[in-house]
Amino acid sequence: MKTLISIKRGYDRFLGILDRGLSWLLIAMFVIITFQVLTRHFAPSPVTWPTDISSYMLVAIGFLAIGHLIRKNVHVAVDLLVSRFPEKLQDGLEIVFSIVSCAVCVVTCYGAVLMTQNLIQKNVLIVASTFYFPKYILLLFVVAGFAIATIEFIGRAVYYIRKVAGKLPPEPGEGEDKAV
Repeated sequence: MKTLISIKRGYDRFLGILDRGLSWLLIAMFVIITFQVLTRHFAPSPVTWPTDISSYMLVAIGFLAIGHLIRKNVHVAVDLLVSRFPEKLQDGLEIVFSIVSCAVCVVTCYGAVLMTQNLIQKNVLIVASTFYFPKYILLLFVVAGFAIATIEFIGRAVYYIRKVAGKLPPEPGEGEDKAV
């Protein structure tokens, strides 16, 4: 049990570092795009590489942020009908949705791994305006993003299974005597 707890803590630390890294990447993307806009208006010959770099950064941010969105439950969801159901039924549906979503993520991740291997073997490059970029690097962000999403959907399914079974630990502060 201690090993599982330490793995979870390590994973949570990893996600915290990833979140901070994505924030810095977003700031760097902002700086690069600002640089491009300024050179377009003020330099005699504008540079073209910022468009390519910022596009690759956007791919990285988009796929690596999926796990964060799932964990914080801020991903896109249409719950117009489900929100009207009783809480127990909503929790049951969350279990089903999490398991189905996990399966989709596993299949997508596996397909991305196969595509990445193929691109590495064939040494496929993206011919950008100013440089060549290995295409498999972009797919590694897809693999990592969907691997993290898989883990997060497993966590969601386990949470709702425990909730339905009535085995959730109390919230911090619950059950404590409140001193007046």
